[in-house]
Amino acid sequence: MHRTPCPIAVTILALLLAALAGTVASAVETPPTASSPDHPIGEGPPLQIRSCRYAASIEGFGLYTPRESHAYPSGETARIYLEVEGFALRMNQDTLREIRLALDVRFLSPEGERLAAKRDVVTFHRELRSALHDLYFTVTLDTEPLPVGEYLLQFVLRDEIARSSARAELPLAVETAVTSDDG
Repeated sequence: MHRTPCPIAVTILALLLAALAGTVASAVETPPTASSPDHPIGEGPPLQIRSCRYAASIEGFGLYTPRESHAYPSGETARIYLEVEGFALRMNQDTLREIRLALDVRFLSPEGERLAAKRDVVTFHRELRSALHDLYFTVTLDTEPLPVGEYLLQFVLRDEIARSSARAELPLAVETAVTSDDG
């Protein structure tokens, strides 16, 4: 059964988005080779979110424990692991490679209606001497302020150099927290 949040819940969601946290926890730096050249604008693979998963724990690039369920008891923190690739590298006047990425998060109803959104939950602006081809982002979400119900999280990755974007979605269910009665 899908429950669409009421207008008061939408206000709560907007407040929640202010507490949404994201980081670029690490990056995998790969020296350019014939099989992995720099990706200037218009060249290389397209921008994509290669992996978007709930994780029980995240230790590094590719080092995470998947969480199979998208259902969270109210008050539990959701951790999301995202791997991205295909972003543009631009050479600047100091011969450094520049990367400019941003990640936006949108809360949607199960029917796709936008309930709330937050731009720039994660930003990654770097100048590097060596090429970088893969990154991972982590996003954490405290489910306590969310009303019980079904949602769809939409992640929009923006490459500010290539002016391109990629999307990924995850369902999210917030359930009533189970309390134990020690009495």
